Amino acid sequence: MGIGIVVQDDSGDVLAALSEPGVNDGNNTWRMAKAILIAFHFCVDTGFHSFILECSNAGVVSLLQGDSKCYIELEWIIRNIQDVE
Repeated sequence: MGIGIVVQDDSGDVLAALSEPGVNDGNNTWRMAKAILIAFHFCVDTGFHSFILECSNAGVVSLLQGDSKCYIELEWIIRNIQDVE
């Protein structure tokens, strides 16, 4: 599984992009959370400090919004994503 990141402006123009080999460990939720963390770090590192996440994994979205508690090893990555500035 690879990671593809596209940063677009409100007109849909591509401002930055990244493609990396996969995050192959963990379950689907862990892999999605890890990909989001990589994407957030990419955005910050390239100068984007305000962004909207589009994610198809409702479980990860719920965890990020604080609607659910996380009791597995995924918690550290959820906290890291929430702390990206």
